[in-house]
Amino acid sequence: MWRETHVYLRRKKIWFSLLFFAFIFNPKPSQAAPNPLQKDIDNAIKKGVKYLLSRQIPQGHWDVDTFSGYPLGSTALITLTLLKCGVSPNHIAIRRAFNYMNQLPFQRTYSVALYIMALEARYTPPKKILKKYAKRHIRRTTVLRRRFRKYANRQDRARLLDAVNWLINNRNPDGVWSYAKSTYYDHSNTQYALLGLAAAERLGVKIKSEVFFKVAEHFLKVQTPDGEQVQPFPVPAAEEPISHVLRKKLERKWKHVPRRSRTVKRKAYAYGTSNKEQIYKARGWGYRAITPSSDQKQRKISPFFRAYGSMTVAGIACLVICKAHLEKWAARTYKWKKLRPELNRAIRDGCAWIAKNFSVQRNPGIGGWKWYYLYGLERAGVLSGIQYFGKYDWYLLGAKEILKEFQNNKDHISGQKGHGSSPEIRTCYALLFLKRATVPLRQQPPTPKRVVTGAGYRR
Repeated sequence: MWRETHVYLRRKKIWFSLLFFAFIFNPKPSQAAPNPLQKDIDNAIKKGVKYLLSRQIPQGHWDVDTFSGYPLGSTALITLTLLKCGVSPNHIAIRRAFNYMNQLPFQRTYSVALYIMALEARYTPPKKILKKYAKRHIRRTTVLRRRFRKYANRQDRARLLDAVNWLINNRNPDGVWSYAKSTYYDHSNTQYALLGLAAAERLGVKIKSEVFFKVAEHFLKVQTPDGEQVQPFPVPAAEEPISHVLRKKLERKWKHVPRRSRTVKRKAYAYGTSNKEQIYKARGWGYRAITPSSDQKQRKISPFFRAYGSMTVAGIACLVICKAHLEKWAARTYKWKKLRPELNRAIRDGCAWIAKNFSVQRNPGIGGWKWYYLYGLERAGVLSGIQYFGKYDWYLLGAKEILKEFQNNKDHISGQKGHGSSPEIRTCYALLFLKRATVPLRQQPPTPKRVVTGAGYRR
């Protein structure tokens, strides 16, 4: 009897010892592997911020040669970059910049939109505060609006409303934008105008759904009509609802009510699956649309009418922003229900174009405007919830490309004089990419407890 008890206790001690050493020496399963580039990325951001701060003129603006016609826009872009990279809103450089910008009139679409984005960044709470409220299931937008109502001065509130009204009143007849009020349009100005309006919405300004319907219908109409088939890959923004507000509210309301497990049939749209394999076609956007009657003529005149990288990522971003608004404010309308499948397909095919023509060394399809394109790639990746465009990890590859430039030039992205080539502006685009500065529209749902499968779908 004594011998059996002794053997039992010895075995028990051995098991406890094994468990103890396994717990001590094995990493926690919840800890993700650290990004090997993170230290280099952090150092590049610090150097870039220091460079931008050193280039500010005492009056509050930056002497950017290539943006001489956009004093408000260039100052707003650099201010936005500094705020996104962690510079305090109370920093003397930020206060000088806003004092300078508040003296300037609203004249150009780029400038007005970037001013709104900089204003949002000025009142965005620090990450610590956002994490604190996230634990209490309070959304980021709610915290931002409360903070803006509480701390924004009268001038900032008035300027925000004036900026939004300027953008709304300076659309062309089709509901999209050019540099100023005009019958013409381009997808670059339209993208920034929509980014500005989305930022204003997060600050609490109400914008009519008609604005977003017109933009969505325009991009659906002018997208390349056909393209080569591409291997399917996950595009969350096209496969599931962007707004999870209602679902989360219902979960909190019924979380104390006991429910039995059951099997239910879900619509394919809700979770990105289908019994049939989705067909992805590489269909992008150009600077403007090609009309069928003058296709060949326009192609000979300018490559800007063909689909290329920076305008395709602009189209993706615009459609995702429109979808986020319309799902929330026009979900029950017949117009939205009819538009939704086509919009999802357009987002998928736009992402397929990027996957097929992917590059971080150049702006695919046109070559120039590389840094402008990389910032657009970051927006498209974050807003659509994509980690891989096909087989390409867009952030990792883009970060490596940017870090090469920082190693060559130490603290900024160099460039020869020319439109879009200012070192300050290029450095801003690079830092915004590294910082993943775009505000995500999708509130990531918790890891599902179900297993979802579908033909051709990779999770």
